[in-house]
Amino acid sequence: MIKVQGLFTILLISLIYSTNVSSQILSSQSGEWTLTSTWVGGIVPTRTDNVVIKSGHIVEISSGRDVRSIEIESGGTLKISNGSIVRIYPGVIATQNFINNGTVDGPGTLKVYGYTYFSGNGVFDSDVQYNIP
Repeated sequence: MIKVQGLFTILLISLIYSTNVSSQILSSQSGEWTLTSTWVGGIVPTRTDNVVIKSGHIVEISSGRDVRSIEIESGGTLKISNGSIVRIYPGVIATQNFINNGTVDGPGTLKVYGYTYFSGNGVFDSDVQYNIP
């Protein structure tokens, strides 16, 4: 019985750890979110990644995207175009961040799930909608 409980505990810890493991993906230049050339290492961010849009870069989302957290540096821009939806999801036991020291431009929607910490002194364009389901 103890061996089964121990195995269950190890599996549970592994599950929690694996669902909270994320990578930080940095923009390498301006471009469309889905292009590998936009990101350092050619890795397009996914639902489990923390994204940093570097100063001087404009990253455009023209179709729905999921991500764990976003940081926009001063001078950086996230452009949500074509009425797209950007969904921010937390990990199992984690919070996510939306740090805006640059610009969020629309028209599009920022949809936030779970607990999100908003910070920064950036600008949110008036045609960006917010949705907290």
